[in-house]
Amino acid sequence: MSAAMKVMGILNLTPDSFSDGGKVASREDALERALAMERDGADFIDIGGESTRPGATPVDAETEIARIGEALKAIVKAVKIPVTVDTYHPATARFALGAGAAAINCVKAEAAAEMCRIAAGAGAWAILPAECAADADSGKFALPPERIVFDPMVGFGDGTPEDDLDRLFSVRELAKARRVLVGASRKRFVRWLVGENDVSKTAAGDIAVARWCARAGVEIVRVHDVRGAVAALGGEDAGFAVRRAALRDAESIFALVHLNRDQLVPRSIGNIVENIDRFFVAVSGADIIGCVSYQVHPEIGSPLDATVEIQSLAVRSPYRRRGVGKALVEAVMAAIGRFSPKEAIVLTFAPEFFSALGFREIPKTKVMHKLYTGCINCTKHTNPFTCPEIAMVRETDAAVR
Repeated sequence: MSAAMKVMGILNLTPDSFSDGGKVASREDALERALAMERDGADFIDIGGESTRPGATPVDAETEIARIGEALKAIVKAVKIPVTVDTYHPATARFALGAGAAAINCVKAEAAAEMCRIAAGAGAWAILPAECAADADSGKFALPPERIVFDPMVGFGDGTPEDDLDRLFSVRELAKARRVLVGASRKRFVRWLVGENDVSKTAAGDIAVARWCARAGVEIVRVHDVRGAVAALGGEDAGFAVRRAALRDAESIFALVHLNRDQLVPRSIGNIVENIDRFFVAVSGADIIGCVSYQVHPEIGSPLDATVEIQSLAVRSPYRRRGVGKALVEAVMAAIGRFSPKEAIVLTFAPEFFSALGFREIPKTKVMHKLYTGCINCTKHTNPFTCPEIAMVRETDAAVR
């Protein structure tokens, strides 16, 4: 995977999309889907209110805004990644950028100039059909070329699958001097490649195209299955190192915890900074890809028989199952050795992971006086004993001395 390769998740709010039309039926459904894509590792979320499949019935801007408006506002507030909107209507573009969208994804070349003027006025960027590249290079658009991403439009129009193959192969030359996005996911072209008419059974073809795009220099791949694409594009060659956190890492740690907020107790930036000396981070290149922290809890009755709780363990999706989580936990276990605690505890949704690291399950009643600080900040369960998390413990060397 190229260092520049990004994954854009598709969020269709249309009743007639060729792939998943009607599946996202409400603002709440859309928000849940967007948050899931963010957790799965998406770098962008692209929201659409009109199907662009061949033969689809066009809709006007008023209908499009009605479909995406409330969901867009909620998603922009909730996620930490850029949101783009798929439209060629100027009114929809103005609404979307006013609501906080970062870019306009315009599929019609005839609307490109107006979309660029609107994006320029909002300080945004644009995605345009590749046929507009020459006009952009010549300065005909309000946006400079570095703020435009070009799409070869694989799967659009009435051409043959062979025509789409030619569009895909044009990417290598296009990407030499321009930013490129490819959105072939579940398109007729991919179904032709894998010999499958069912759009839900094109995963192998989608992944193959995405991997080819990564090698061809594509900057963004637009997909329906974010988790699958992120996992497939993650590669196996990216190394990582674990180190103690620095104050400059606080925002990245906050983002990691935020992306896993269905499994982790929320932490504010202030709380992270206050406890930064108890955090470790995993780093790949310049990116923080994982974090973990610990908290020392005195024992009731014997305060000096302290226990250490492992907290806020989070790993970015592309790096999961590659030893990052294990390295972070072991870094904590090594660091707390100087305190000589008798045990380390954790409350987790992943008991299999911790079991492989030597932890064993114990009744929550034995540790709730230690974990209560975290549970009191949880908004998902009113009773910690009905929460599905599992309490686990691992004895330290001090326990056998």
